[in-house]
Amino acid sequence: MRAGRPVALGSMAIRVMLVTPADAKSPASTHDVPPGFHAARYATWTPTGGEPERIAGLEPVIGTGLGNEAAHVQECLHAGRLESPLVPHAQTLTLIRQMDEVRRQIGVSYASDREG
Repeated sequence: MRAGRPVALGSMAIRVMLVTPADAKSPASTHDVPPGFHAARYATWTPTGGEPERIAGLEPVIGTGLGNEAAHVQECLHAGRLESPLVPHAQTLTLIRQMDEVRRQIGVSYASDREG
């Protein structure tokens, strides 16, 4: 309990073997992430015609999935925040809308899209 309020903590483990690296290319640059991109320790950015630059995070990666995100949620809850200052609700909703538009454009839909 924190300040008279219960705090729920949960844990979950999912093991996924991702052997393919991820990359994103544009006319201006290429971004490469090694296998296990969902918990990458670094990425490589290469501007078109330039030298590659290795980019690493400032914090260590926790676990092999969403460990850092889960730790941040726990920090927010313990601080009494209902919203992350790093990823506000509006940003999350914008991302969801963008992903819905991508799904619409490529023709992907789920049964839940047709309900209600």
